[in-house]
Amino acid sequence: MARTRLDLNRFKKIYPLQRKSPHWFYRDTNAVRESREIDLSVPDPLTFTTNEVYNSPIAVASANENVNVWISSISANGGGSFDITVAVGDSSFTGKIYVHIGEGNP
Repeated sequence: MARTRLDLNRFKKIYPLQRKSPHWFYRDTNAVRESREIDLSVPDPLTFTTNEVYNSPIAVASANENVNVWISSISANGGGSFDITVAVGDSSFTGKIYVHIGEGNP
């Protein structure tokens, strides 16, 4: 079977004038530094303050049930502590939400 289409970019190699050095990402072995469990059976204050000091936190929220959960805002308090606000897609959901916080810029 003959090919009717050729990929012309496959045959010419174009190199940039200046080569770039690779940027490496170093993964920390202790990536998760703080974990929180939020019980939604109590009416919502879904905002909490971190216990540890962070340069730039990365927060991940998850739930056991089939419901959308996300981090709606992260705001700095000063001194390395942050206020983290969690939002839920279903307002009638009662259950537990788990938030894991790690350091984004060690």
